[in-house]
Amino acid sequence: MKDEETLDKRILAFLVELAEFINEQRDFKYWSVKPASEQDILLEEYIDGIHFLISIGSSLQVDFNKYYYQNKYYAKDISLSKLYLECFAVCTKLIKKQTIKNYFHVLTQYLIIAEQLNFTEAALVTAYNKKNKINFTRQENNY
Repeated sequence: MKDEETLDKRILAFLVELAEFINEQRDFKYWSVKPASEQDILLEEYIDGIHFLISIGSSLQVDFNKYYYQNKYYAKDISLSKLYLECFAVCTKLIKKQTIKNYFHVLTQYLIIAEQLNFTEAALVTAYNKKNKINFTRQENNY
């Protein structure tokens, strides 16, 4: 299959991974006292979203040297639920218009979530490398 034939599916896959991450993080589950999943599980779920974002960026031929991360919520009191909803909202813009600008908005919003949860760069890189090995093994075994 060609890259452009799977772009919509990869955007949808990103949204599914975002939802899976949110489900493990559990902040929205006001009715439950069960805590969030362990950090390693949260990181693995979060990284699944990163994998799809990288793939989407590749399809859009994104030059990451032109990307500038800026947390517009820095030092503001904003709930995780609002951050999650905003990530879905900016992703709908990407669905409708697959531009680099819209892609960067999704990427930024997703990275803000990591920052809000105090995921360090080192933890993200470690989790990414670990999951990448698993993904390559899966591909080799016709996952």
